[in-house]
Amino acid sequence: MKRLALLMSGLAALAACGDDSGTTADASIDGPPDQCAPDMTMTGEYIDWDSTETAFHGIFAAQFVHRGDPSKMAMTAPNGRFVMCIPAADGLVDITPMTGSDYVGGTVVVNKAVISSGAMQSYRSFTTTRAADFGFSASMAHVFVHVATSAKAVTLGATAGVTKHFDGSAWVDGNTGTDVYFGNVDPQATTTVSVGGTSAGTIPLTAGKFTYITVR
Repeated sequence: MKRLALLMSGLAALAACGDDSGTTADASIDGPPDQCAPDMTMTGEYIDWDSTETAFHGIFAAQFVHRGDPSKMAMTAPNGRFVMCIPAADGLVDITPMTGSDYVGGTVVVNKAVISSGAMQSYRSFTTTRAADFGFSASMAHVFVHVATSAKAVTLGATAGVTKHFDGSAWVDGNTGTDVYFGNVDPQATTTVSVGGTSAGTIPLTAGKFTYITVR
């Protein structure tokens, strides 16, 4: 009993020393600072068109370059992951697949609010061989929308010749999902995107390439 009394006395003394002010200490632990500050970190994956959780296929050695500041760049790892520091603002990042890979390149529409929210940036591309299965036209534009939350209906202001979504194992008809593809879009300068009935803004279009956008 004497030993227990001494132990309790010691614990009480330690508790008193831990808060000289007599107020409750803040026990919260802040997360690590952004490694890119004052820029922001853009991270995610660039994967094959038909990649699944059980048959995962990242696109290796694709180069990501910020259009407004070409010094901001990154290259995808073998699993397709990338991390890059970019200006903390809306902007564009161009994707150039590794020479000889035959993947179709594209441009990411950077939304500062979406990036800052920590939303997963996930982009897919197909080879020109696989693209033929979707009637891909190099003279038309192509839009890929990743919904970082639950599946939602995605609509495009411009008319698309092909509208598909990935159901986790295959591409099927329809515009409701978390990965939605609009193919063979008239390559006018821009078009609008809406998700779940809410505007997601205006995006640029480029013939023969993807325009990528991540929404919440």
